[in-house]
Amino acid sequence: MEPTDFSLLTTDVNFNLTGLKVDSAVRLHRLVTIPTYLIQRQLGILPTSFHALLEQKIRTLFGI
Repeated sequence: MEPTDFSLLTTDVNFNLTGLKVDSAVRLHRLVTIPTYLIQRQLGILPTSFHALLEQKIRTLFGI
């Protein structure tokens, strides 16, 4: 696992808000931008409780 990755575990208090069914990982070093017409379905939603961690990991990724 990379330093910029973080896990969404079924044991987390807010996991049920994600809409995911199993433990998952956000792997920011594989972040890409694609046009919305290529998206076939949504896998889940990142609850606001994870936004601070996401921002911290993005800062780490880009060295800011």
